[in-house]
Amino acid sequence: MSKFYLSELWYKSYRKTENNAIDAQQFDHYLSQGYSVYEHYYYMQLCHVREEVLGRIYMRIPLKNFKFSDSMKKVLRRNKDTKVVIKRIEKNDELQGMYEQFAPLRFQSRYNSKISDLIEALDLKNPEIPILQSSVYLEEKLIAGSVFVVGEKAICTEVGLYKLELPKRSLGYYTMLCEIRYAIERNFEYYYVGFIHDIPTPFDYKKRVGEYELLDWLSGKWVKANTVYVPMIKEYRMAMDAIRKILDSSSKPYLELLNPEFGFGIQNPNYYPFPTLFLLLDFKGEFNLNEHHIYKTLGFDPGNGKCWFMLVQIPSVEYDCELIYYKPSPLDSRIIRVENAKEVSLNWIQDFVNNNF
Repeated sequence: MSKFYLSELWYKSYRKTENNAIDAQQFDHYLSQGYSVYEHYYYMQLCHVREEVLGRIYMRIPLKNFKFSDSMKKVLRRNKDTKVVIKRIEKNDELQGMYEQFAPLRFQSRYNSKISDLIEALDLKNPEIPILQSSVYLEEKLIAGSVFVVGEKAICTEVGLYKLELPKRSLGYYTMLCEIRYAIERNFEYYYVGFIHDIPTPFDYKKRVGEYELLDWLSGKWVKANTVYVPMIKEYRMAMDAIRKILDSSSKPYLELLNPEFGFGIQNPNYYPFPTLFLLLDFKGEFNLNEHHIYKTLGFDPGNGKCWFMLVQIPSVEYDCELIYYKPSPLDSRIIRVENAKEVSLNWIQDFVNNNF
């Protein structure tokens, strides 16, 4: 397989093993470096694939001098008629039902269909690092909940769930405030809230949760700022726009596919390593969802600023109109590279489209 020059910033992962268990202090350290934990990996990645490729900016809330603002107190008062229970995670059919309703809308990439699978992915097998759940009840009925992991001096929120038919209560925001209150009462230092993006998105609601710090990708330090520079994302978008312009100028059919599992392609050379690819449809533009097909594809590596041409096999896809969002199921159904990749230029792509494609 051809070697790609993807920058370490693009996707960093650290595999944990049974012989390399961590304690609560080490868990805090990984959080402070921007890592997340999921399915036996500590990982961080520079981009997030939703309707487009977005730059990730990791975020945390310092708790030492945290004060609830007037707007936060308003949300707390609005929900004072609820009962909040925080305890170690357990099997909960009500929480599972809410997760099944909420997850497909909230998480656009592939998600665990069972909350028990999510819990298993987060479980570090160490009682010093428990997984907790908050449950919010109104008149004995569960209306919201959340899952978070507790370290030595930091907690990391993982997922918030709530009844979609109660928007005026701001229940997603409320569960975050409950987690913060829990952490402050126990003298925790940081509340990690995942990430926001380099452009405005719905994830910006996290900025409402007090004064925050962002992880600067270049220095590796946490800074107080409204945003930080995300390396390579602008260049990646510009390159994809250039390829798209060439393809649009021709009458040849193609489909643009988003690949949220591109990180597996960076770790394993058998899989496709970029978050976006163009499928060149040279068989009358037909797209058969039921059979495995070999496709000619174009992609871009921001690590060396080069375009790549390669053949891939795609087991299955789900798509809407011209934008395809690849959702592999089962786990081994990822985009597979079937031939050595070829480094190409925009001029090569133009000639290829004009003459061979």
